[in-house]
Amino acid sequence: MILTSSLKDGENKIYELIRPDDKAKPGEKVYLDGTELDPKKEATISPKRFGQILDNLKTNEECFCLYDGTKLRTESGFVTAPLKNAPIS
Repeated sequence: MILTSSLKDGENKIYELIRPDDKAKPGEKVYLDGTELDPKKEATISPKRFGQILDNLKTNEECFCLYDGTKLRTESGFVTAPLKNAPIS
C-alpha cells in the first residue's frame, strides 16, 4: 500500500509519499506508537473501515504522520511526510 500526504497549492495539488525512518526495512509493519505489535497476527481492514480510518490520518506541524493524534511508527522509528498539517490518503 502507498500512502501520501497532500496539500492544495493554488489550482494544483501536491502529493508527497509518507516515509518510514531511514533504518526501516522493506515490509516492516506500520502501527500506532504505544501499542504492541503482534508479529504472528496479520492485520486486515475492510474497505468501509479503511475509509473511516483515512478521515483521521494526517501530518502535524513537525511532519509526523498521525492517526487520531497518535504517531505512526515502524519497529525502526516514526513515519513522517514532507508536508505539514496535511491529510494522508
